[in-house]
Formats: sequence, structure tokens, C-alpha cells
Amino acid sequence: QSCDAVERPCPHDGCGAVMRPGELPAHERECQYRPETCACGAKVRRRDLKAHQQSCDAVERPCPHDGCGAVMRPGELPAHERECQYRPETCACGAKVRRRDLKAHQQSCDAVE
Repeated sequence: QSCDAVERPCPHDGCGAVMRPGELPAHERECQYRPETCACGAKVRRRDLKAHQQSCDAVERPCPHDGCGAVMRPGELPAHERECQYRPETCACGAKVRRRDLKAHQQSCDAVE
């Protein structure tokens, strides 16, 4: 049995927060040092999870081009980039046009003969 008046440290390495046992559940939900499990299976501190996921090959990400909506793993992005119809292309006139709209743009563009 523990005394609720005695402060105790957070159990997560590196946290350093000290609280009464009754405060632990609320702290536990917010503790940035709490281990989280990434999709790849790695245990990562909550505060480091986003940075880890930016480079983790197990985490799918959306295509960076507006309107595309495709979701893929980072290793699949280069092949998708080559084929993405939403990738911006530069017309001879200097306009940035989605790849899928480039031919239509060029048909009415004065810079293209």
C-alpha cells in the first residue's frame, strides 16, 4: 500500500516529473517520454515518434502533390513520382501545370508550337 501524499518520479526514462501516485494516470496519458510502438515495431519515446515516422519505411505517407491522394511507403515514392499525374510540370511558357493537364494547357498555349 502506498501513501498518496508521497511524491514519486515518473517511471519513464528521461522524464524527471515528480507527482503523487494519484496524479500518475493523467501524467501517463500526456508524458512525452512514454514509449510508443511504431508500425515497424520499434519502441520510441512519444516525443520522438513523429521524427522517427518521417524516416520509417513502415509508415505510409500521402503523395506530396495536391489532389493525388495516393498513399505509399517511402521506398515506393520515387516510382510513384515518375508516374504521378498530379506532379507539377513546367510548360514552355513557364506556367506550372499538373502533368495530367499539361497537354490541354499546351494546346492553347502561345509558347508551344
